Amino acid sequence: MLSYISGGAEIDESEPTAKLIETGMRTFKSKLPMPEKVKTEHLKKLKMPVLGILAGQSTMHHSKSRFKSV
Repeated sequence: MLSYISGGAEIDESEPTAKLIETGMRTFKSKLPMPEKVKTEHLKKLKMPVLGILAGQSTMHHSKSRFKSV
């Protein structure tokens, strides 16, 4: 996965930093609950510009399964 997200770059798996990143990616588990979808009525009450970015094309995050556009 590290090579994939690095644009296909060669990864030296003996490199300590690469090992650390790979281990973190393989074993990461969030201790916090997943954020809930913001309700449309709450968004409409906002008085300032808001930028929301969801990883719709990501191989690691699946925004479409959790959120929908408003």
